[in-house]
Amino acid sequence: MHRTLPTFALLSLCTLAGAQRFDASRTGLPERSAKVVSYTMRVRLDPVTKQVTGTQQIGYRNITRGRTNELRWHMYLNAFRNLRSTHLRESDAAARERYKTKIEFGEVRFLRLTSVDHGREHDLLPGLRWVQPDDGNPDDRTVCVVPLPGTLEPGETIHLETEFVAKLPKAYRRTGWGPGNFFMVAQWFPKLGVLEDAGSGKAWWNCHQFHAWTEFFADYGTYDVTIETPKGWPVGATGKLVGAVASSGEYDVRRFVQQDVHDFAWVTDPDYVEHRFTFVGANQISPRMRAIFGKALGHGPQQLELTDVHVRVLLHPEHDSAEQRHRHQRAVETAIQFYGERFGRYPYETLTVVDPAIDDNGDRLGGGMEYPTLITCGTRLYPHRRQLRPEGVTVHEFGHQYWYGLSGNNEFQESWLDEGVCSYTEGRAQDLAYHELRATEEGAPAVGDPVFVTSFGPVSVIGRVPATLAGSGSGGWAAATRLERIDVPCMLRGVSTLFGASPTWVDRVDKDAEFRGVLLPDLPFLDYLRDLPFLTYERDLPQRNLYSDRAIYLGAPSKDPVVQPAWTYLDRQSYRVNSYQRPSTILSTLERVMGPDQWWPCLRRFHERARFAHPTTEDFLREVRAFGGAAAELLARDLLLTTKTLDYGVESVERVADPKAFGRFDDTESNDERGDAVVVKVRRFGDIVAPVVVRFVFEKESVDEVWPSEGQGAWRGFRFGPSVLAGRGELLQVLVDPPDATREVGYGPAGVYVVDTNLLNNAWQKIPNPSASRRRGLRVWVYVNTVLSFFGAIG
Repeated sequence: MHRTLPTFALLSLCTLAGAQRFDASRTGLPERSAKVVSYTMRVRLDPVTKQVTGTQQIGYRNITRGRTNELRWHMYLNAFRNLRSTHLRESDAAARERYKTKIEFGEVRFLRLTSVDHGREHDLLPGLRWVQPDDGNPDDRTVCVVPLPGTLEPGETIHLETEFVAKLPKAYRRTGWGPGNFFMVAQWFPKLGVLEDAGSGKAWWNCHQFHAWTEFFADYGTYDVTIETPKGWPVGATGKLVGAVASSGEYDVRRFVQQDVHDFAWVTDPDYVEHRFTFVGANQISPRMRAIFGKALGHGPQQLELTDVHVRVLLHPEHDSAEQRHRHQRAVETAIQFYGERFGRYPYETLTVVDPAIDDNGDRLGGGMEYPTLITCGTRLYPHRRQLRPEGVTVHEFGHQYWYGLSGNNEFQESWLDEGVCSYTEGRAQDLAYHELRATEEGAPAVGDPVFVTSFGPVSVIGRVPATLAGSGSGGWAAATRLERIDVPCMLRGVSTLFGASPTWVDRVDKDAEFRGVLLPDLPFLDYLRDLPFLTYERDLPQRNLYSDRAIYLGAPSKDPVVQPAWTYLDRQSYRVNSYQRPSTILSTLERVMGPDQWWPCLRRFHERARFAHPTTEDFLREVRAFGGAAAELLARDLLLTTKTLDYGVESVERVADPKAFGRFDDTESNDERGDAVVVKVRRFGDIVAPVVVRFVFEKESVDEVWPSEGQGAWRGFRFGPSVLAGRGELLQVLVDPPDATREVGYGPAGVYVVDTNLLNNAWQKIPNPSASRRRGLRVWVYVNTVLSFFGAIG
């Protein structure tokens, strides 16, 4: 075992220890990471056997204050080795049933594993054993332990060499192969876990099994990877291509290098069409954000300036149209600008955007995933211009370059710190960039003002069960367009064989067709047909991320706390809600509680201190307290660490007649007739206590009253006597936590507390609005009519 301890490390060991921890004293962006690990790999893809074979040279530095006598490795691909792995045991039956043949399974294993000590090799492979630290499943092989011949002391570096083989699975989950020769190669190599301080001079390996609902956690370092693929196959990968593409027999050889990342992924497909553009970073910061960050953080223009990013987009031929190219580029530029402006410049030179494969069932294979400097997205053959596909997934996955990539939280243990924060920030980026239907340049498609449709339309389809319809209008069309990437050549080969003809002509035609994703010309009639206006009786409903996330959060608002290990949630719904939509809704609430002048500096400072580090929920809560005060921190703790809910509403509004002046009165007492009073009772239905504004709208004026959190009971009454009503007029409306249209995203009925679990009880009005009940009634009538038509058709 080669152990090195340079002089500077002896002098600064305390500084190195925990160098990837959240730095609570940092006031700007760090230039580089601690570079705990380095991987130098050379690998070759065999598309026939669907295997990647390769070698690794690894340098690993112990930056903790403790020693270790073992290494722990993630062997992620073994999650797809058989149906008894923890990953597939925890998945639903439908996920397991997709595996039909042995070739669809995958695995990764060492062929050789040695440590190198001053030219002497120590064979570590005989000591390897499989462990299951989370669930004890003996069939799971996603974590292994390798004993060392000696002890790795604090500050020392160990040098390792390996040979390994990775059999890629079918890409049902994130990684593997797809139709044709598509290969998404992710979480594919033997990868060291994270060594952390355990106190009292000890260290422990944070190295969890690969669960159905968990993602990843790793140290920052340098990746230098040489990839061999069949000649002519484009390759997208983490990092920057170094030098020209070389040749080795029937293979192209490319070398990619990237520092300050914690993973490496790559993709190849001979059918890919490549496009390039450059995001120009100059003059991308708005005056408003310059002022906010300048005042709260003291950041000047140089600290806020963005840098250029060279972008590659790899599209499959059926998606290679002018509209698709423009929409992907606009989404990428929107994301780089928004995240760079709000949280600091993107520090890498490159970004690769990948169009994933689609299998025979219409499922995306390897889509919607994030890796350092590489993201996989997803689109449709005819993307609707008022539904953000591919924009939504593109902005979200780029957001993970910040929340997961640069801020390297433990996704196993606190998944909300990347998925939840990314969902919130992605939603804000989209709501700002796509709030209206517009084109960004002449000749480009007008995209934006997203909608979703909830009606079936008044025209029933005879013989069709209505429950199978996704909806008419844009919603129905969006569902129909999933029928894309039909394998026409395969169908033609079958027809040729059926009639006894040779199918070779199909290959020639397919090769010469140069299909470029345009089946029909861009005619106005297609837009009309796509929108189906004559089938939609109810107008398209605006779709905004703020309320989409809130709606999904309400599906499981209190099953589990947000913060807990991802594999311990009650069920998959609880994992998704508590990792994505619930924290997104919580962050929207904190933004409104703290106000933009404190909130955005708070979130930026959190990212600055978390960049190239492993932040935790407690780190986030400290920043909330620093910028928002103790009350904001307490609210955040209740929302993130407990199952408490927040719900304020109107309990009752009553007109109370003043009793007659009948009985015994002294001469000093008035016995005049006083008239009626109005009594309003506002109630706290939830567990969380917070200050809330109640707005009373009278005929002549509106009045806001604050119900403070100090000493707050379960309800509070407000009484307006005859003299008040005489001066202000009749009480027309009561709004608990009223909305504010002046906010950055002020659309909708929510006020400060977007997490309020029932906005329907937040308002009372004297004269009810019947439009909602009429629409619902009409919808029920149409549904019943459609059902009767169906049964009438089948006799």
